[in-house]
Amino acid sequence: MLARREHSRRELLHKLQLRFSDIDLIEETLNKLVDAGWLNEFRFVEAYIRSRAARGFGPMRIRQELLQRGIVDELIEEKLYNLSDINWQELAEQVRVKKFGEEKPKQYSERMKQLKFLHYRGFE
Repeated sequence: MLARREHSRRELLHKLQLRFSDIDLIEETLNKLVDAGWLNEFRFVEAYIRSRAARGFGPMRIRQELLQRGIVDELIEEKLYNLSDINWQELAEQVRVKKFGEEKPKQYSERMKQLKFLHYRGFE
């Protein structure tokens, strides 16, 4: 499972519980994976943020998705705004332009439609 992509500990725990019933063995195996450096929450969070940002999602949505995957909020905060290669303001503008075109909205209803779309994507 780890050969394909990074996983959070909680994700891997859930997947292993679907296949095996011995929770003590699963926990022991997860601890060994962490000790060996094959399961790393920091790496998972960085890879996940970059992947979702590349697909046009903003920080609020990415934060929610990471919380659902069992990542602690402190780690999310540390990585979410400290990755130097992601400018959330520029990304929001790129996403808006890709969906609606270069022209800024002139009518209030069109502006609200674009704001709603960006909010859904996770931008403030």
